[in-house]
Amino acid sequence: MLNFQPKQTTKKLLSSLEERSRDILEKRFGIGTNDSAPRTLESIGENYGITRERVRQIEEASLKRLCQSDAFLSSQNVFGELKEKIDSLGGVVHEGEFLNFLTPDSSNQRHVRFLLVIGEPFNNLK
Repeated sequence: MLNFQPKQTTKKLLSSLEERSRDILEKRFGIGTNDSAPRTLESIGENYGITRERVRQIEEASLKRLCQSDAFLSSQNVFGELKEKIDSLGGVVHEGEFLNFLTPDSSNQRHVRFLLVIGEPFNNLK
């Protein structure tokens, strides 16, 4: 149903970040190499020996940097396609319903959810 591969797209986008930033986003959204469930700020902080607030700050800064990257700019067709899919469903749709509409695979759904998060509101921070 999608004309792009969500996992490859997120991998390309995340490759523009430093290792710790990439790892934190992968864990927060459950989109890492082992594609496990999303993790809490607290559990990620325990891994790094930092507070959950510091993890949140790193996450926010990483998302902003990501949205200013060349990889993000070159992926605008992906965000356009996601917007078209939302518009085709009436413009307002429950996230779970939308993700199920796009793909039944929970791993791909987490990748699409990540793309939705960075597509709005962060794409206007340039």
